[in-house]
Amino acid sequence: LKGDNKKDAFKHHELSLKVLEYFKETPEVLSFGAKLAEKACNFGGQSTYYYTYARILYQQNKKSEASLMLNKAIALAKERQESITEMEKLRKALISQP
Repeated sequence: LKGDNKKDAFKHHELSLKVLEYFKETPEVLSFGAKLAEKACNFGGQSTYYYTYARILYQQNKKSEASLMLNKAIALAKERQESITEMEKLRKALISQP
């Protein structure tokens, strides 16, 4: 992202979602998606941004990092009275795997 979009959390998040949707089996692209998601978290700090980042990390088999980001997502969502239903599904998946 360039120019005015360089620090646009929403656009970083949207791109990271596209990476997760279309390239989750391509490690190099997924790694790029993780960087985008991390920037979205840093620039925007929304629970959904942390949740997306956690999902990408989970897809990369980085379960401890995914768990940390998921915990941040859940904490933010609870603080803002947002739904955590989808986040809980990922939490269960993280817990059920070694």
